[in-house]
Order: sequence, then C-alpha cells, then structure tokens
Amino acid sequence: MINGFVYWHRVNTMLSYLHKLRSKPVHVRRAILLVSTVSITGIIFVTWLTSWSILFNPPENKSSASTPNIATPVFLIKDNWGSFKNSFSGNFSGLKSQLKF
Repeated sequence: MINGFVYWHRVNTMLSYLHKLRSKPVHVRRAILLVSTVSITGIIFVTWLTSWSILFNPPENKSSASTPNIATPVFLIKDNWGSFKNSFSGNFSGLKSQLKF
C-alpha cells in the first residue's frame, strides 16, 4: 500500500512540475530543455569515454597460456573496417572503369 502511495505521489509531483513548466515563457522552456539535453548527453558521453579505458587496458590474466585469445571489440572494428575499405575500393574501381570519365 505504501509503494502505491509513493508511486502516485511521484506522479502527482511530476504532473505539477510539468504544469508549472507549461506556464513559463517559451524562452525559459527552451533554456530548460537545452540544459537538460546537454546534461543527459554529457552523462552518456562520459559513460562512453570511461568504457574506452576498459577496451584499451584490459585486466591482465595470469593464466593467459591456458585461455584462448578472444577478439576484442576494437580489433573487430579495425578488422571489419579494413575489409569494408578493401571491398568498397574494389567496387569503386570497377564502377570507375565502367563509367568513362
């Protein structure tokens, strides 16, 4: 019963906040929108940046002789990019020979 009360209290609080926000001038709403968008994007960007440290500095495995080598995401991206580049350049050179420039 208490959880239902907390839920409806939060819903009513959010609805009252949105009502107050709708009553503000457009330029104030745009400023609030800009600040909240930049904040959320910043949080996502910082989370993404911290994940790169895990990719480039994997923890050392003391029993590396017994475990097989596992392809990292960075290696897979490099490998796929190389095959895409070679495929694209091959297709482009074939197209270029067909078109008479």
